[in-house]
Amino acid sequence: AALWQASYFPSQSDLDDIQTRLDELYSQREAYDNEIVRVRTMLDMLVANRQDVHRSIGLYESLAAPIRRLPVDVLIHIFREALCFDVGASHSFTDLFNRNMRAVTTPLRLAKVCHLWRGIIFQNPLLW
Repeated sequence: AALWQASYFPSQSDLDDIQTRLDELYSQREAYDNEIVRVRTMLDMLVANRQDVHRSIGLYESLAAPIRRLPVDVLIHIFREALCFDVGASHSFTDLFNRNMRAVTTPLRLAKVCHLWRGIIFQNPLLW
């Protein structure tokens, strides 16, 4: 405790002890710095590996999605219903225009979902 007092003047022996302790502390700090770098590198690797696993989970979950188990004829029926979907019975020009645009754009949107849906859309003229 006497070392921290403002009136303390270290002797040469005290300075040697202080330098020895400083060298030990510098060494400890360097060891901590090295360990921090090692742990950060490990953490970065773990995060990257986790992201890879997360992407794989997404891919496998999409493979197991119920929509993939629907027969093609059921998908075609759903797609045809999507084309015929009518919201209300209005016959204004705007509503007719919107229905016609939906009839044109719906197959294009469905075709963008996946390779299977694109094939179904393009192979079934009833959907155009």
